[in-house]
Amino acid sequence: MSRRDRRRQHAIASKAPAPIAARALHSVVVLAAAGRNDEARAALTDDIHCGRIAGGEIVQNFDILNRLSLSQAAIVACGAPSASADFSALMALGRRAMSARAFSDAALLFEKAVALTPQDAEANALLGVSLYQSARALKAREALERAVTLDPNHVLARNNLGSLLLKMGHIDEAIASLSIAVARAPDNANAKLNLAEAFIKKEMYQEAFLLAQSTLDAAEVRERAFLVLSNIYRALCDIEKTVYYLKQAVDVSESGDSVTPYLFFLQASDTCSDDALFAEHKRLAQAFERRAPKNKRHANNPNPERRLKIGFVSGDLYNHSVANFITPLFRDLDRSQFEVYALYNNAVSDTTSIVLRELSDHWLNCMGMSDDALAQWIEKEEIDVLIDLSGHTGMHRLSTFGLKPAPVQATYLGYPGTTGMTTMDYRITCESLDPTGVTERQHTEKLVRLPGIFAPFQPPVSAPIADMPSLSGAPFTFACLNPIWRINASVVACWARILNATEGSRMMIGNVDTPMIAHRITSLFAAEGIGTHRLILQRRQNLHDYLKLHHSIDLGLDTFPYNGGTTTTYSLWMGVPVVALEGTRASSRTGAGILREADLEDFIARTPEDYVALAIGWASRRDELQALRHGARGRLKIGRIEDQAQAAAEFGAALRGMWREWCAETQSAGALRATG
Repeated sequence: MSRRDRRRQHAIASKAPAPIAARALHSVVVLAAAGRNDEARAALTDDIHCGRIAGGEIVQNFDILNRLSLSQAAIVACGAPSASADFSALMALGRRAMSARAFSDAALLFEKAVALTPQDAEANALLGVSLYQSARALKAREALERAVTLDPNHVLARNNLGSLLLKMGHIDEAIASLSIAVARAPDNANAKLNLAEAFIKKEMYQEAFLLAQSTLDAAEVRERAFLVLSNIYRALCDIEKTVYYLKQAVDVSESGDSVTPYLFFLQASDTCSDDALFAEHKRLAQAFERRAPKNKRHANNPNPERRLKIGFVSGDLYNHSVANFITPLFRDLDRSQFEVYALYNNAVSDTTSIVLRELSDHWLNCMGMSDDALAQWIEKEEIDVLIDLSGHTGMHRLSTFGLKPAPVQATYLGYPGTTGMTTMDYRITCESLDPTGVTERQHTEKLVRLPGIFAPFQPPVSAPIADMPSLSGAPFTFACLNPIWRINASVVACWARILNATEGSRMMIGNVDTPMIAHRITSLFAAEGIGTHRLILQRRQNLHDYLKLHHSIDLGLDTFPYNGGTTTTYSLWMGVPVVALEGTRASSRTGAGILREADLEDFIARTPEDYVALAIGWASRRDELQALRHGARGRLKIGRIEDQAQAAAEFGAALRGMWREWCAETQSAGALRATG
C-alpha cells in the first residue's frame, strides 16, 4: 500500500461513525467506508458467526450499518444457526427485518428467539406474521395459535391470526378472532380494518363501511381505510366509487400500496381519457422507482449470440388465466438458446404450479424476499432478460424491477398497458393489439411487436362444441362472462339497445355471486327499461361448468373500455363469436386483437353505435353464426400445437433482438469510455 493510500485509509478511519463498541465492528465499518463493500460484508458475517460481534452490538449500531448498506448482511448473519445472540437482540433485529420487508430473514430471527424463550407470546406472534409473509401459511398459523394459547388476549396474535384465517378462506373463524382483537383494543385501527375485510366476505357491507369509516382519523392507516372502502364498492360492482376511493388512497399514500389497484381499476372507467390514464401511470409509477440506480452497469457478458438466462416474474403461476398462456412458452422456448427462470411471488401452489415448475429450468418462490434481496439474487444469477408478467395487478414485483437488477427488462401478458416505469425497457405486444403508430405515446416502454400471435393458449383437454341454442327454439341469448366490475353504465346502455331491438332475446351475465351484485346489475338494466325476466344471472363456475355454459349462448358481447381477454379466448374456443368495441388504448383493444388474430374482423366495432348495430345484425344471421360456431376453434390459431411452437420461436426472436440492442449499446458505451 502506498503512503498516499495509507493516509487516505487513516483519514477514512478517523471519520468512521461513532460509537462503535466492538473493535471487529469498527474494522468492518472502516472497510465499508473505504468502498470495500464485499470485504466488509464477508468480515461482518465471519465476525458474527465467530462471536466477535454480538447481536446487541448490531442493534446498538444498526443505523450506522444501514447507512453503509450492511444492515441486510448483519440480519442474515445473526439469523444463521451458527450465530449466537440473546433474546432481546433477536427480537429487535427481527423487527428491523420486518420493517425492511425482509420477511424470510425476520422469520429466522424470530424462530431463534422462540427457541430461546418458547413461552413468549410476542415472539410467537411475530414469528407467525413473518412466516405468513414468507409464504409459509401453515407454519404461520401454528405460531399464531401458540401465541393465542399463551395469551388469549394478545391483540397482535389475535389480529394476525384473524387476518391469516381470512386469507385462507376461514371467514367465520377469522371474524371470531378479529372480533376479540377489536374488543380488547377498540382503538386498534388495523384490527378494525381486518374485521371490515372479513365482513365484506360475508356481504356485511354496512358493518364493513362503518368500521372502515371509523379509522379514517388514524393517519397511519388512512390509506388502507380508503382501500377497504374501495373493496366494498368493488364487491358491489360500482366501478366509479371504487376508483373514487382508490384515488383517495393514492392521495394520502406513503407506501405505494394503493397505486396498483387504482391504476388497474382506472382502466375500466369510461370517464377517464387515454391521455389521463397514461399520465396517471407515468406519475404514480415513480413509487416503484424511488431507488432506481442511475447509469447502472451490469456484469452480464455482452455477447449478442450466447445462450441467455430469461427470468419470468409473476404471482400467477398457478391455476390462473396467465398460466393458460405462459405454459406453452415455458414448454416450447428453445433451450439451446434460452435458460428459463421462474420467479414465483405467491404462496398458492397447485397442479398448474407443479407443471410450470417442471417446465422451467430454475424455480424460485420469492414471496417474502425483500426487493433488495430479490434484486441481489437476480444479479448474482446474472439473468439477462427479466420479464414482468403482472404489470399493475396483484402480487407484482415492480419495485424489484425499479432497482434494475437485469440489463434488459420487459413487461408482457398480464396487464394491458404501460407500467409507466422508466426502468422497464420494453413492452412485448403484437400488431393486432398495438398497431404501429397508435399506442406508442401511451407507453414509457419501447413496444416490441411479435410478428404473429400475441400469446399461445393452452386449451382445455375436453370441451365439445354444441349447436346454437336458439336453433332449437330457445330465445336468442347474448352473454358476457367477463369480470363483473368491467360492466359500467355505458356498456349496459348499449346492451339494453341491443335487447330492445332483438325481440324475445335475453342477456346472460356471469360471475353474479351475491344478492347485492344481482341487485346492482338488475338496477343498471332497469334504468334502461330492461326487466329482470330478460336477464340470466350466473354464479361463478368451475372450469368444466364454465365452458359448458357456452352451450347456452348464441353470441358474446364484450365490455369496454376494459375488454375481455381470457374470456374472449375461451368463448371462441367454444365456438361463440364475440362482438367487441375497439378503442384507442391497449386495454380497449384486447378483444379486437383476439378477433383479428382469428380472422373475425366482422365482429369488431369502431363506435358504440357500430357495436349495437353489429350485435343486432348478427342476431338476425343465425345460419352464418351456426357455421362459424363449428369453425371458430380452427380459426383460433393460438390453441394449435404448431402455432404454439411458432409463437415460442417468435417470442424467442424478440428476446434475442432486445438482447442484441443492449449488447450494441454496452459495447458502444465501452468504446466511448475507452477513448474518453
